[in-house]
Amino acid sequence: MQTTVRAPSLRRQVHSPHSGLVGALDGVAPAVLGRLSPRAAVRVLGQWRTDVPTYVAIADAFAAALQAGVVSPGTLLPGERELARVLRVSRSTTAAAYQRLRDAGVVSSRVGSGTVTLPHPAAGPATPPPLRLGDDDPVDLSAAVPSAPAGLADAYRAAVEQAGPLLASPGLAPRGVDELRELVAARYTARGTPTSADEILVTSGAQHAISLVVRAGVGARDRVVVQSPTYPGALAAARAARARLVGVPTVPDDDAVPRLPPRYLARSGCFLESRHRDAADPDGHGLDLAGLASVVGRADPRLVFLVPDFHAPTGSTLSAGQRVELRERARSWDVPVVVDETLTDVVLDGAVPEPVLGDRPGPLLAVGSLAKTVWPGLRVGWVRAPRRVVDRLVEVRTADDVATPVVEQLVAVELWARQAHDLPGRLSGWRHGRDVLRAALRREVPAWHVARPRGGLSLWVALGEPRAHALASAAARRGVLVAPGPGLTPDGAGDGHVRLTFTADEGSLRSAATRLGAAWAEVTRA
Repeated sequence: MQTTVRAPSLRRQVHSPHSGLVGALDGVAPAVLGRLSPRAAVRVLGQWRTDVPTYVAIADAFAAALQAGVVSPGTLLPGERELARVLRVSRSTTAAAYQRLRDAGVVSSRVGSGTVTLPHPAAGPATPPPLRLGDDDPVDLSAAVPSAPAGLADAYRAAVEQAGPLLASPGLAPRGVDELRELVAARYTARGTPTSADEILVTSGAQHAISLVVRAGVGARDRVVVQSPTYPGALAAARAARARLVGVPTVPDDDAVPRLPPRYLARSGCFLESRHRDAADPDGHGLDLAGLASVVGRADPRLVFLVPDFHAPTGSTLSAGQRVELRERARSWDVPVVVDETLTDVVLDGAVPEPVLGDRPGPLLAVGSLAKTVWPGLRVGWVRAPRRVVDRLVEVRTADDVATPVVEQLVAVELWARQAHDLPGRLSGWRHGRDVLRAALRREVPAWHVARPRGGLSLWVALGEPRAHALASAAARRGVLVAPGPGLTPDGAGDGHVRLTFTADEGSLRSAATRLGAAWAEVTRA
């Protein structure tokens, strides 16, 4: 039975809580949820040839596609003979490639059943690729994971002392600890969006918040509109609900996006044309709202997910005019629009953007967290939504974690006031990291176009050629992890781009750039 509730509350579709599960138990054939045709395999592998043995290059390109999420667990791969035919290699080569994947625990093969991809060994969008890293000191540029602030240990000690009265209670607060909800609400009110604590739901991080909203309002085969590229955790949440993803192209706020070959543009879904920013308006133009409105009108989605501030991964930011336009358009769409504000305070140049929600949010819901400004290990996030939507999300979370741990919330309360003191220094360090990595990349590989984001924690690098997976494989062999563009798009496009984060120390960033230059030289020699 299906029940629909119109915006601004969530559209709800009741579906089986067991959908989307993939089993791979010992001795049991993994569930087959889809099939990768030989032609699709060619597109997924892209420009896979490098100067390593052919079977290694094929296996590593498949592994990079799996890590990026372009190929899902439970996918039946082409047979050895079929793959050999479309790649124009020998069957012994494809057999060796599949054996390499089996040895890495990436696939399972059975006579008569074929080769099926297995679930990642660890959950989450930032799971390291199942590739063997080189002997060099590893540098992970695939995930933005800032180190903990200096006062974190003191905050935990203070939180434990404050938790005394709660020990006489069950210690569960499904909506969140009142003090933290009031702090979050006050933050929205101070920024121009009147908010009460009843309109705040504390979650176990922003990813949890996104997943809750998706599960509350999206069912199997429903459409979810996202930017392309976008935050991979949002793609994962929609795919877990078996939703159909529809992408809207988004580009960096940059004045020199290079033209790429038309054939590549047609399938990349990321850079549709050379764009030039109007010097009179220094704000972002990365998202075409008229195009977004057209997609929403045609697709009839159940949810729209946007990152308006320092968009991950392109770094684009909606201008003041675009924010007004988005609010006006959203009121006519009759669909919840989720805006991810996790990066809003990560301002490297300029001022904190004005709130997208404005003084009348309407169908706009906001999610946020302390993962970037404080520490990813502090799993505290939130949803800002109308009370009736918060009520619905509380119902949904009972099948999940019931409530965010109380001590973690008290730590967040302790750290909240310290952000004004601690954050400027952290921003200065990240600003330096951005400039160091960008300069080093431009020196090592001048052909790449590296946009300069005004906020956020990553660079969106245009390679000029559709070789992201091959680069990821070659880089991993040199001890550097990168995020290939296809893993950040809803359709697996974007093979001409990689996302590189810059939260590592300066020495690691410079070393990584040198190794990426060597990896690119290997890839382009093939």
